[in-house]
Amino acid sequence: AIGEYPSPDRTKTGTTEQALLTNPRPGPRVRRLPPESATLATPLIIYCTSVVSYSGWLLFFLACHWIPERLRIG
Repeated sequence: AIGEYPSPDRTKTGTTEQALLTNPRPGPRVRRLPPESATLATPLIIYCTSVVSYSGWLLFFLACHWIPERLRIG
């Protein structure tokens, strides 16, 4: 019974080691991109989010004011 317990643990550690060996390969590829792309992407993301939020609020504001007026006229 004592000899049976270490074998599942060894297989678990083996699978985790395999996962650690396979995972770092895509990791560095992802890490290499951000320094160059982040500098270009962050201003675009900030610009897009600000424009979307501004236009969204503007549309929401107009919708809230135009719909009641249309209902009153109709």
